[in-house]
Amino acid sequence: MPESEPTAHCSYQGCSRDVHGDTGLCIFHAPADKKDPQEFRNALAKQIIDWRNAKATTWNFRGWVFVDGKNLKTTSLYRINRNTICSARLCFRLK
Repeated sequence: MPESEPTAHCSYQGCSRDVHGDTGLCIFHAPADKKDPQEFRNALAKQIIDWRNAKATTWNFRGWVFVDGKNLKTTSLYRINRNTICSARLCFRLK
């Protein structure tokens, strides 16, 4: 049985997610033109669910490149109320 290659991890400092494609970065840190928008949205939705299930009080988006090509300059998002998570530039409404 052949030995499998070790999984490469994102080269962004402090990130341990698996590499996406040939970028050397995970889907969240990879340049916008190197990722499929729907794949990114699916990964983002899964990450938010994971944070919510873990009852995380801080959500780290440092260095993420969203599919519109914009970097989020803040390091984290904070719960505003039961249904809203915001930073200085972005809000998520939770259902």
